[in-house]
Amino acid sequence: MEQPTFYEKRNVFETAENYNNGIVNFFMDVDGYECYVLKQHGLHDFRHENDAHDELLFVAQGSATIELNDETIQLATGDMLKIPRGVIHANIIAHHAILILFEMKG
Repeated sequence: MEQPTFYEKRNVFETAENYNNGIVNFFMDVDGYECYVLKQHGLHDFRHENDAHDELLFVAQGSATIELNDETIQLATGDMLKIPRGVIHANIIAHHAILILFEMKG
């Protein structure tokens, strides 16, 4: 018996319009991975690490400065960054950015 197919279409920019600066917003669940939309402007210094999984960060709009351990990386629209598990990181400065974050559930 063939499994039914369900499609889920959402617009990242419409989702981002509905949220305040700096809020992490759940967007979609994809086969055990969660996708979040982050709408940010200004200074954000929430250093953290994920011991259980890697993160994938995509800049959909704007630019961001990401700090990984002691390294600083500049990202622009269209850039993608894999952040390995165990790496201390923070989104230090975002310039009217819409970021999309993918990570495993849990």
